[in-house]
Amino acid sequence: MTDKTVNQNTVLAAAPAADDYVPIWDTSAAAYKRITTAYLMGGSMTGNGVIATGGYTLTVPETGTAALLAADNTFTGINSFAEELEGTKGFKSGDSDTMADDTAISITPPWKSGVMIIYCTYYSQTTTRRRAFAIIGYNTTLPIAEIFLQPSTVVETTTGVLTGTTGSDGKLTVSAHTDVEIYVENRLGFIARQGYLFLS
Repeated sequence: MTDKTVNQNTVLAAAPAADDYVPIWDTSAAAYKRITTAYLMGGSMTGNGVIATGGYTLTVPETGTAALLAADNTFTGINSFAEELEGTKGFKSGDSDTMADDTAISITPPWKSGVMIIYCTYYSQTTTRRRAFAIIGYNTTLPIAEIFLQPSTVVETTTGVLTGTTGSDGKLTVSAHTDVEIYVENRLGFIARQGYLFLS
């Protein structure tokens, strides 16, 4: 067989298959060997794209898929992230427009049970800013809503539908209901704006 240089071989005008061979020098054996592209890369790639990591490491879980966005993404309003490091859990966050006193809103949580962090800013008639904050465990199936932690004393929990004047006067009431809704009621006596974060 006549020896050939690399440049004398036929050009492969396509992406190599996973079982195509590439010559390689095995330093431990001091010999040339051949290796498939799948072994060379530890896997296979399709699509002729380019991955530029910028010096960072891209890690994909063994049961997951890394999806690459082809455009810039700007998050506005309520954002839900269905996947986190562990399977199908994650978080959801958002906020409300201003809530008048003695009104209520409903929020659809991403899961029937989990942890809700709620924070609220409200103003007195002298424009003094006040804040309420609480970490709440909830379950809409049972239903249950319990405060794990709150620095202030103006947040309370209950179950059932809140209509605007259901909870205690002077409180921000959070309720879990079997319709898979979380209700938030403002009875603080002032206009309020609240935000929330669901964890599971």
